[in-house]
Amino acid sequence: MLVYVLVTLAVVSGAFLLGRYQILKRDEHIEDWAVQQKYQIVAIKRPWLSLGPYLWRTGENDQVYKVELRDQAGENMSGWLRYRGFLFGNYEIDLEFE
Repeated sequence: MLVYVLVTLAVVSGAFLLGRYQILKRDEHIEDWAVQQKYQIVAIKRPWLSLGPYLWRTGENDQVYKVELRDQAGENMSGWLRYRGFLFGNYEIDLEFE
């Protein structure tokens, strides 16, 4: 009985840690992408109901964010960012401005 409890606890803990790892890597990828594109992230949030222009173009592993970015000239722009990432593989970021 104790073995089942410990195995269940290990599986749940592993799933939690794996999910947390994915979140940290996603945030790191988005920040690195912004630096490479010479943008500063002013605001970023994940809307619950709207996926903007990606409504019909999102997959199971896609996450869509509403972003406000600042370019090198200091001009603010808002748009939609789609993050397509996999656990240990490549990732892709698409951006569409409003």
